[in-house]
Amino acid sequence: MNGSRLKKLNGADTSAAVENDILGAGYAPFEEGALEGLAAMEIFKARGRRTRRRKKEDGKYVRLYLYSSPESAESWEFVVMNAEKKHRKRGADGKKFEPLYYKIFFKKI
Repeated sequence: MNGSRLKKLNGADTSAAVENDILGAGYAPFEEGALEGLAAMEIFKARGRRTRRRKKEDGKYVRLYLYSSPESAESWEFVVMNAEKKHRKRGADGKKFEPLYYKIFFKKI
């Protein structure tokens, strides 16, 4: 998948609609142990692309990451959906965004 297709997936109005678009593109939800010998942390070690944060109508900020062919999963592609909440002021840690959840989806390429 190229960067423009990743941007289009993040173009929906709500975070639920973004998730439905990802599922509609042929990706399936990833759970630990779904692929033999592949842990979630191994996915994040692979080289990836990302979209910018986009504010949705439900108040969440969604960013998508694309990881293709991490170690031990050479023919798989992973999309990570990260939803965050924005605070008015920076917190004690100096950050304005608080992570709410992330979901991982995968597809054979």
